[in-house]
Amino acid sequence: MTVKEIDFKLVENKAETKTFRFTDSDGSIYDMTDSTAVCKFYKDPSAPTNISATIDIGAGTVSVPFTIVHSDTLGTYEYIIEETKLSLEVIPLVKGNIDVLPYTPFSESIEAYLRSELPANLTLTPDYQNQRIMFWRRIFQSAFNIPDPHLNIESSWPILANALFAKLVVYDALMLSASGSFIQFLGGDYTETETISAGGVKRVTTGPAEVEYFDSASSAKQAFAASAGNLSMFEALREGLCGLVNFLGVKINMCKGNDIIIVPQYHQNPNWAYPTLSSVSFPEEFYVAATPEVEIIGDTLLLNNASTYIVVGSIVHDQSITITYIVTRGTALQEGVLRLLYDGSTVSIIDDFQDNGESPEVTFTADIDGNNIRLIATLTNTGTSGIFKGIIERIMI
Repeated sequence: MTVKEIDFKLVENKAETKTFRFTDSDGSIYDMTDSTAVCKFYKDPSAPTNISATIDIGAGTVSVPFTIVHSDTLGTYEYIIEETKLSLEVIPLVKGNIDVLPYTPFSESIEAYLRSELPANLTLTPDYQNQRIMFWRRIFQSAFNIPDPHLNIESSWPILANALFAKLVVYDALMLSASGSFIQFLGGDYTETETISAGGVKRVTTGPAEVEYFDSASSAKQAFAASAGNLSMFEALREGLCGLVNFLGVKINMCKGNDIIIVPQYHQNPNWAYPTLSSVSFPEEFYVAATPEVEIIGDTLLLNNASTYIVVGSIVHDQSITITYIVTRGTALQEGVLRLLYDGSTVSIIDDFQDNGESPEVTFTADIDGNNIRLIATLTNTGTSGIFKGIIERIMI
């Protein structure tokens, strides 16, 4: 019979078990009852190393345990797996090449995250990459409380913030490519693109038996493709980006539900600290420049002859709050602008409004409840409830 040929990879100085499944041409499990199996590994072309394999008769699989002894030298080597029947007949099952590749340790730098996000045959020019990283660091600087002297110190940022910056740079690159500007910032080969295979199983059907080889790296690609469903690579990237954004508790405009909020919310991770710089000293408190933040208040029910409390800010990082609002109550309509100012101990409020000639009879006050700044809307007793909605703009300190 024709011996099936399958190539696979080992990682330098790493132990791995490779598994092969054998079936007959009708799809039934290949019978290896009372058989033994061995993998001949030709690290030395003249004296192969025999590796005892494990047979699972019920599954029709042969598993070969490669140790660090087999993967300690980089290169390409031949192998063959042979079955020995009870009658001592030796049957070659599969053969091919093994590539022993260098081990690359994991890194949590922005550069490493970028390499994992970009297609393998494309690279960003350093100027474009660095400019976009700087741009996103500036956007998120106040959200993560990063002082200016630490802005470009990678260890000053939470690890997942660096992962977020990498995704955002790739997102920017894909957006730019959509406008036909690929050649301006990408390096590498533009004539070819990498295609993820249909799965992590390489199947060859020549001869009377079929072999399936399970490669963990290819299976990971298959899992990614399955999780993405029918989404494009760009859409899958955006979903992953927005999931990370939500996990970090910040907001950006390309994620659903965040199209109004452009500047990230205040965020601080208590489990990390700035690195120590002997050449730089900071005051005990560092104040970030005031930054506007916008939020929409949807339809909020105002009860008749009652007060309704709406949280509109925080004394931790909000100083000035402006609310453009509208109140409807029956046929009465009132629109206006509320201005709230927190002075460190109390909150004051000014209401500048007009109505359609029919007053909804609503008054606004404000108070502090814990760390929350609350707007209080009070309706008189007319027997009818009202609806409040508005847009909040905050100046964050």
